[in-house]
Order: sequence, then C-alpha cells, then structure tokens
Amino acid sequence: MTEIPPLQRSDPADLGGFVLLGRLRHDDRGPVFLARDAGGRHVEVAWLPGGPGAADRVTALTELDAPSLARVLAAGVAGGRAYAVTEHVPGRSLADAVAADGPMTGTALHRLAIATASALVGLHQGGVTHGDLRPGTVVLGPDGVRVTGYGLAFPPAPTGAPEQVMGPADDVFAWAATILYAATGSADRGLRHEPGLAALEEHLRPAVAAALAEDPAARPDSGDLLLRLIGHSTRTLIPDTAPHSPTDEFRASPEADGPASPAGDGPAVPRPASEGHTPGMAAPSQAGAAGRTPGGGAAASGGVAWRGWPGLAAGALAVAVVSAGAGHLIADRVGAASRPVPSPTLSLPDLSVTAAGPRALPSPQATMRAAGIALSLYEHPGDPQRVVAYRNERGTWLRAAQWDGFIEAGVAADDVAASPDGTRVAFQAGRDVTVADRRSGERFTVRVPERAASPVWDRASSRLLLTVSGPKRRTAGFAVLDTATRQARTVPTEGDTGPYAWTPGGDGVVASHDSGGHTGLRFRDLNGREARTMPWTGPSVGRALFSPSGRLMLTDCPSGGSHCAWDAATGVRVATYVNTIKGAEMWGWYDDDHLMILDPGRTPHEFVALDFREGTRRLLATLEAADDTPGLRLARAAR
Repeated sequence: MTEIPPLQRSDPADLGGFVLLGRLRHDDRGPVFLARDAGGRHVEVAWLPGGPGAADRVTALTELDAPSLARVLAAGVAGGRAYAVTEHVPGRSLADAVAADGPMTGTALHRLAIATASALVGLHQGGVTHGDLRPGTVVLGPDGVRVTGYGLAFPPAPTGAPEQVMGPADDVFAWAATILYAATGSADRGLRHEPGLAALEEHLRPAVAAALAEDPAARPDSGDLLLRLIGHSTRTLIPDTAPHSPTDEFRASPEADGPASPAGDGPAVPRPASEGHTPGMAAPSQAGAAGRTPGGGAAASGGVAWRGWPGLAAGALAVAVVSAGAGHLIADRVGAASRPVPSPTLSLPDLSVTAAGPRALPSPQATMRAAGIALSLYEHPGDPQRVVAYRNERGTWLRAAQWDGFIEAGVAADDVAASPDGTRVAFQAGRDVTVADRRSGERFTVRVPERAASPVWDRASSRLLLTVSGPKRRTAGFAVLDTATRQARTVPTEGDTGPYAWTPGGDGVVASHDSGGHTGLRFRDLNGREARTMPWTGPSVGRALFSPSGRLMLTDCPSGGSHCAWDAATGVRVATYVNTIKGAEMWGWYDDDHLMILDPGRTPHEFVALDFREGTRRLLATLEAADDTPGLRLARAAR
C-alpha cells in the first residue's frame, strides 16, 4: 500500500471501534482517514457536515448496494460530530488521474461513462441523490470505477447546473460535466457546448449533450441515460426527440408473465420471461459457419463490406459470419429493430471491468491446399475451428474424416453448414437438404419448405434451423429439421428480419426486429412465441449471432459504422470493433476474443483473426482473387 500521511495530534485514535491509521486525503468536508475495522479490513472514515443529526441521515445509506458504488458501511457521532464509514477503494480519483495522465478517450472513456451512470441508477432507484458527483468523487480502482461521497454533502454541493434545487436531474448534469472533464481535462463551463462536446466520440456526444440541457425536465433520467450509453440508441441522435423514462419507452410484452431470472454473474438487465427457462440464456453456443451469398455488396459506413443474402429486399445489406462454435452461416443485415420490452426498473452490472484482454492465438504449424479452389489453410492443432467443407460456383468439397484432405462432395449445394462437432455437413440445394456423415459416409435427404434457406446447426449437432421467406422475400418464419426423425417442422412468425440464429441452449431462436424506429433483437421459443427483446443492440449479424461460448452476441452497432459485442446474459455492450482495413469483409466470430476478417488488400487475399482492437492478427487462410467470388462459403467446425 502507498504510504499515507500520519494522523495529526488533533485527530482521534479511533472512531466507533474503527482504528484510524492515517490521513488518506483532505476534501471539502475535511480529512478522510484510512482506518481498520475489527476484522482487519481497510475502510475510510470522514467527518460529516450538518451536525450530529447527519449520522441518522447517512445511516439510511448503508442499505444501498448498487454497481459501481463504494458502499457506506456505518455512521456515528463522536464528540458532537457526525462521521461516516465507507468502503475503501484503493486507486486514484478521476481528477488526479486526468491531471497526471491527460484526458481519457475510446473504450476507457466509454466504460467510465457507463459505470458512473449505472451508479446513479442505483442511487436514484433507492431514492438518494448523490449531490456531489465530480471528478474528485470518482475513483479509478483496481477492480473498476467506483463512485464515492454520495449523500454525504449537506447541503448538496453546487455542480454548475442552472437550477438551484438539487435532485436527480442535477446528478445527471454533474455526470455530464464529469465526463466532459475526463474527455478534455478541463472544467471550463464553456466546454459544455462547442468545442468541448466535439472532444467526445459520436456515441457519447448526444447523451452528454442531452444531460447538459438547461431545463432539468429536458434531461434524461439516469435510467434512460444508461440505456442510451449501453446501446448508443439511435434516438439519441435525433435532436428533437424528447427524453423518455425507461418505464415509458420499455413496456412488458404480452407474452411476459413473470420476472426474469438473471443468468451469469451479477445482476442482469431486467427482461420479461415466460415461466421456466428463458430461451437463449443457457449453455454455450450452437454451430455455425462462414460464407457469403450470391450478389454484390457495398462497403458499410465502417468500411466492412457485406454481401447480399438471397431473398433480401433491394437495398438490404448482408453479413457473412461464422457461428458460435463452428459450422456455416450467412448473416443478413437489415435495418431491423425490436419492440422495447424490459421491466420498469433497471439493474445493471458494473461495466467498468471487462475481460483482461484477448487470449494469444497459436502460430500455424501446417499448411493445407484445398482442392478445386485456390485456397490455402494455415492451421494449428489447437485452433478453435477449422474448415471442413466449402462451395463456390464450380462445386462443393468435403474434408475427409479418414485422411486430412478435401474431396468432391458429390452433391450440388447452394449453401453448406457444418455441425459443431464436425461429424456432419448439411448441403442445401433449393428445397432439398442432404446431410452427410463424414465418418461413416452415410447420407440422407430431407425436403424443407419452399424458400427455406440459411441452414445452421444447433450445439448438439442434431438439428438444423432454416429461415423461411414469404411474399416479397420477407421473413415468414423458421423451420427446424430434426436429423433423428428426418422431419422438418415449420413455425410461422411475423415482424422479424432473418436469418434466424439458434439461442445458445437450443431452446429458441433469435432474429432482428424493426419497430418504431428502434433496432434490436427478438427472442422466440420453438413454437414462435416471443420470449423477450433487446431493443438497444442494433440488428443481428444473422445466423452466427452468438460467440463460440454463447457468452457474447455480435450486432451492427445502432449508431452504424462498427460492430458491437454484447453480453448475452445482461444485454450489456462489452466491446466495439471499428474496422480499419480498407475493403474488408466481416466473416464473424473466430473465438470469443477474435473476429474473422477477409482482407482483400493483400495478394493473395487473406483471412485473418483479429481481436477487437486489431492488436492481434493471425493468418488463417489465403485465397486467390479469382476465387474470391460471391458464392464462396466456408463451413467451419470447432472440432
């Protein structure tokens, strides 16, 4: 621990059974002491303004336990002065960190914004106003951002907000001023307009600008603010859209008849759920693959090209992506949005901490030349997936299980999909789906509904999901092909934009959904009933929505120009990929830390695995430009 100044002669040796060890700092209320409780844990003790009665007011704060808050542990009176005991958060204040290191940018700034906003949500839901949110009461601790000093300022400290009466709206104003300070390193009030706002990235700027509104009633409440930050909601880009509270904008779905059960660690974004298990919140992911579909595609605003999916309306974009554990997939990208449906209150996890960083990928140890196509594969035995089948306009090829090489599959196919365990490959040609067992050589064919396409395996490698289109090529439902019974069952739906993806548990499906100008995801059970929606995510990338573990989902960010990774259990955005490779194509997940990108700027063209910051580049395959055709599909399996 960093050495701290000793106690002064006028300081007590202990307060309420807490042994004082030294002076941590001195703030507007006076000295803040580092102390030790009876269990030997470090805590902080500070004198309170407002006389002895302040202890009763602060005691009520001990009931609060919300993300990103440093907890108030106790309060008392000594020598006629009230004091508070709070959780000790080692680290620097935001003010000290910016003064020493300069302004914050990028992911660090966005995490700070979300963590501090989530702290305000916890306070305001508990009926507490912070009253003193500023760079000095935000601590950058080893386990993330923590907000301190809430409810301790009496009367509340002025924050620069135009109004005189302090309340939650003032906290929101103070939040915006704090984020501006972090981004600019200056507390100059003139920066609250231009050029200060220009220092913020586009997904932060509208939220901060709204929080700085002169009229407190025009500011978003903390819950709405947090929703904007999580999904950079498209409505935050519309200046004349009045702020709404989460309870006005997000209403329970008619299918929801009970509270949601959080999955994963920490509190989850509330969602309506039917009785029992909510589809998609269980086990790791389903199979998938990577490929493209016939038709050309223009580069998206972020520079990643998408190729069209057969059956999409004119102007729709398509995404060729790899699925969660392996296998094959084409993801369509249509401006789709989901009907908002969380519960009236928000309970969100602390977003200040994400994964420590991408895991290292092993270097290739072997090179395999594919048959019938100028494709070279660079592989390592520890790779999370490998190509087991592929097709283009000239034919279809299958990786032999008995020896490591490719042979002609002997079946025509418009699309191919590999099961996650790598034992089966599905070849779809029109209404016929042929399933081939790579080990035994056994094959059988099942007739699927007309206009069914985009096959993808479930994680158990036993069922295929296909998206069914109707008149004008609009998504009309989905079909499930059971390889045990060799039967296909069709489920009609309305209002979704396919292709559909399996949920990680295999008990439901997910597609994009457009309603009221919002873009997000709709989850359905296997009977087609809506289970829940995530209206803030932006459109699904398609059949390969989930990462190999099933922990993450990949969408086109609501603000456009980039791709967002979301925690599947909480709906929280955990990473953003902004492409910097000219003309690149997104081919989906490689593993939970990396995406597969086709770089056409190299000769030959290169398939590479990149982490979200493009810090890791692992060569996966090369492809001659002549074979980089719209009909190319690569079906990949995890094992």
